[in-house]
This record gives sequence, C-alpha cells and structure tokens, in this order.
Amino acid sequence: MRVLGARQVAQAVLTGTRPSHAVLVLGTGVDALHAASMVFLALFDRRLRRAALADAFIALGFAGAGFTIMTTRGRGGRRV
Repeated sequence: MRVLGARQVAQAVLTGTRPSHAVLVLGTGVDALHAASMVFLALFDRRLRRAALADAFIALGFAGAGFTIMTTRGRGGRRV
C-alpha cells in the first residue's frame, strides 16, 4: 500500500509540475493498467474483492480525468 501511495504521489507531482502531453499519456496508461490489475485481483481473491474494486474505480476515475485533459488540450498544453 505504501508503494502504491508513493507512486500516486510521485505521479501527481510530476503531472502537476510538468503536465506535458507525454506525461499525461504515461499517467493515463499507468492508471488504466492499475485499474485493470485491481479488477484481475478482485476476480481471484474474495478477501480483497471489495477493496480491489474500490481501488479499480478510483484508478479508472484518474485515467478518465487524464484522458479528458489530454483530449481537451493540444500537444503544447494549451486548450483546444
């Protein structure tokens, strides 16, 4: 959990300080993969199912927000 938290904080700092297109693409991809891994975990571990699904929905929300930002801004970071 601490490693995941540290990754999320590092990603938020990087995205906040350097919101380039490449950083947004990478962050969105990482969040989408994280959501997928949590769904996979929920399928195979009944004990962790509720927590894994909650985490998957949060990660999916972050991925959706990243995708929205990417599609409303140009590659230079300006709004389209």
